[in-house]
Amino acid sequence: MENTQSYINLLKANKNLVLTGAPGTGKTYLAKEIAKAMDAEVEFVQFHPSYDYTDFVEGLRPEDSDSENLEFTRKDGIFKVFCKKALLTSLKDTDALLTCWELLAQHLISFEKPKDITLFKVFHCHITYNKANQSMNITKERIIDGKSIQSLGYSYSYEDLMKIYNGTFYDYKNNEWYYEYGKIILDVLWKYFDLPSHNKSEKKRPYVFIIDEINRGELSKIFGELFYAIDPGYRGEKGKVKTQYQNLIDNDDVFVDGFFVPENVYILATMNDIDRSVESMDFALRRRFAWKEIKPEDRLEMLSEKLDHNTCDKAIRVMNALNKAITKTRGLGSAYQIGPAYFLKLDKEHYNGDFAALWDMHIEVLLKEYLRGFSNADAKVEEFKNVYFESLNENL
Repeated sequence: MENTQSYINLLKANKNLVLTGAPGTGKTYLAKEIAKAMDAEVEFVQFHPSYDYTDFVEGLRPEDSDSENLEFTRKDGIFKVFCKKALLTSLKDTDALLTCWELLAQHLISFEKPKDITLFKVFHCHITYNKANQSMNITKERIIDGKSIQSLGYSYSYEDLMKIYNGTFYDYKNNEWYYEYGKIILDVLWKYFDLPSHNKSEKKRPYVFIIDEINRGELSKIFGELFYAIDPGYRGEKGKVKTQYQNLIDNDDVFVDGFFVPENVYILATMNDIDRSVESMDFALRRRFAWKEIKPEDRLEMLSEKLDHNTCDKAIRVMNALNKAITKTRGLGSAYQIGPAYFLKLDKEHYNGDFAALWDMHIEVLLKEYLRGFSNADAKVEEFKNVYFESLNENL
């Protein structure tokens, strides 16, 4: 089996990953294990036919009101709430930045004349504070022919500087100097006002959004314009989109200018290959995900972790024999194999190694469902039953 780290690497490289395969291969359990190994913040949702955009992104919800008329208020959906949390909690200490910003402003205001500001000459810059528009103004000092010349001045609001501090300023190419001068102000705050390190390479905590049975929902209806925003190449503000209720968003909302998926948000989904709803998967969405098939033999540690050694060996032998027969059956194939999760009920808390009970209560029922509509369904189930019990009694 590939270790968990290989799945983590695949998810980090692609941002969006679907674990697909036969039923019972432990895809949902694996998804949670991946998130746990990443030390990630996790949200879990299961798609279903009635799930829609208002549940996932945002929508109008009825609200209690003193008036006789029913009122509706725009509410964030579960994914938008998750992204907002990922964005706000992944940002570095903005309270510390605000405190340092205010200390610097007070310091600058305390000087009557800008020329008296000598504290920051080590950066070869002059910084002033404009009380009227509450902005920091910075000009760089150049020495030409022994004379000091001020040039290349920029003005920064607190919001502008916060984007640079948090690594959410993306337009480097067209605003290179603006970005570099903003970092000079941050260097001043760091050197003289104890601002926490703003090392751009600092890793943000991953946020993993798990979607169980992703194919069971009507995906175009659920994701809407997020087809664009969830694209791995458009994480962050460069993938910003206007949502359907953009005009109703409060001015102090972090997504007031448009919604985007933060770079530290990963989408990890599961899907059973044999579900009839698989064919409804939109190609536009398919290409935005990496796909990893989870085979029954990839998840055998599920059995060794819960079953005693003897029962585990028997379960693996029976599963392999049964899956070999299923794969060879015309009309079924490898997508209909049975995963190890079905054999976990052989533990002491359930059937305590009783393979006959497992067959009667779970395996036979599943195979009959697989063979629904087959002309020789009863004979085929009997054939599978013989394989099941004959392999159970075989010597290792």
